[in-house]
Amino acid sequence: MTKTEGEATTTLQRQTHGHLWHRGKFTVTPNGLQLKGMPSLGEWGTALRLISTARSGMQWAVGDLLVHAESRKWDDAVIEEVMDSTNLKRSTLINLRAVAKAFTFKRRHRDLRWSHDQLLTGLAQDDQDALLAESAEAKWGWDELREHVRDRRAR
Repeated sequence: MTKTEGEATTTLQRQTHGHLWHRGKFTVTPNGLQLKGMPSLGEWGTALRLISTARSGMQWAVGDLLVHAESRKWDDAVIEEVMDSTNLKRSTLINLRAVAKAFTFKRRHRDLRWSHDQLLTGLAQDDQDALLAESAEAKWGWDELREHVRDRRAR
């Protein structure tokens, strides 16, 4: 990390009081979750949805970063940096990049997980879009979508 990057990280940590996000009685820090008081069951559910959404968003964000790096011809250097920063394997990063490249931002469904898109990467774009739309409308989980993908591939 360069001095400028280190200064930017320190500034961001100061601005956010060292946490990644705070909602009600929950604070997520780089080291985990902190609770304040006794959250209700509804508050627990809200926090869980936020954490789950952030997890999926991170997969997209890393993939998008790698797609951008590839377009700038820096992909090898960036992959090494991301491997060092995240402890993710090269194969995982290549997969994240492939899914982000296959599904541009406009084609992603807010209410579906990254893993839904990953499952569809081998299909034609029309089939991908149809299955994503149907999955979002019917609120299919990953297992249910996988069955529909199997049916499409069998045709």
